Amino acid sequence: MTPEQIADATTAITELQSYVDELTTRRGKGPGRDLISALLEAEADGERLTHGETVTMIANLLVAGHDTAGSQIPCSILVALQHRHELAGVHKDEARLASAVAETMRLEPSIPFIPRTAVAPIELHGTTIPTGSLVFLCIASACRDASAWREPDRFDPDRFVRPDTPRLPNFGAGTHYCIGHALAKIAVEECVRAVLAADPPLGLTEDSADIPWRQVLGRSPARLVVSPEPAA
Repeated sequence: MTPEQIADATTAITELQSYVDELTTRRGKGPGRDLISALLEAEADGERLTHGETVTMIANLLVAGHDTAGSQIPCSILVALQHRHELAGVHKDEARLASAVAETMRLEPSIPFIPRTAVAPIELHGTTIPTGSLVFLCIASACRDASAWREPDRFDPDRFVRPDTPRLPNFGAGTHYCIGHALAKIAVEECVRAVLAADPPLGLTEDSADIPWRQVLGRSPARLVVSPEPAA
């Protein structure tokens, strides 16, 4: 990042935190049926988030929830267009659409790494990861691990319809499971559905290898140029 970009980012973060701080204070005085009010009321073992923790949580949700879904949409559309002829009629079948979209996320995740902090020493392949170390788990690699996935590099739109398929790791697990998973899933599915439902069908007008990529928080194609495919 350039010094100007760093300055702009610092200003943006400060303004965002100020906005969320004010919003959280207002919700505390007049709670409603919304996520912020729910976070303010949530308890775990008799403890609640501090005001600062709540502000940080909401700011993270705004940024992560916006960019990750916004980046995954073009990633998933790219994969869907690459396999357009295998997805005929999928947009009309809810179960198959959900499976096909999950498969696009497996093959082309917008977030390839998930950071975690080791809370205890971890022995891994002859190396000790000390307590407190920041570890980046490679989701992109895990999603193509041949020990977990049958034919990991093949696009299989019905993979997630089968009950023996592993769970998609992109949204985390346990206490770290993505709180916005359901919303992100709907957003990506509806965008892919719209592309697959286009009449006449759409196809990419340039080779996938020539498409430039961009990265904010998530990574995604910088453009997807399409045109109607000629009738068979």
